[in-house]
Amino acid sequence: MTMTNISMKNGASKLKIWVAINAIGLILYLYFSSRIWAPADEAGLMGGPGDPILWAMTALPFLIVCSLINILWFVMILLRKKRSSFLKSFFVWVLVVAAWILANRYDEYRQYRGTVVMQHAALISGSEQRSVNQTM
Repeated sequence: MTMTNISMKNGASKLKIWVAINAIGLILYLYFSSRIWAPADEAGLMGGPGDPILWAMTALPFLIVCSLINILWFVMILLRKKRSSFLKSFFVWVLVVAAWILANRYDEYRQYRGTVVMQHAALISGSEQRSVNQTM
């Protein structure tokens, strides 16, 4: 084996480890986030006061740690831009970051399903709602 083959295999194994760490972090993030997702029969209801605290104590650490790892990995990719593996590493980095963005959007959707649509109804109490309906 030549030195080039060894360094390419070492880079590929680091890339696999980085992707595996992110996959595990993503799965754990979604697992802990799912603990406060709105059940289908309760869509549109506001969550409890402890939901943000529970999310911050369980899911947020995985998001923060993996975000820091991804920022560090991005800096490492930029520092070795003269190597031939730059495009492959950058492409994989973009895919992993896109997976995190999609997971975060999905988590937000499941946590607050229906509350955006029903927000105006929550602001109007029963008596005010009757007077609004009578004026229409």
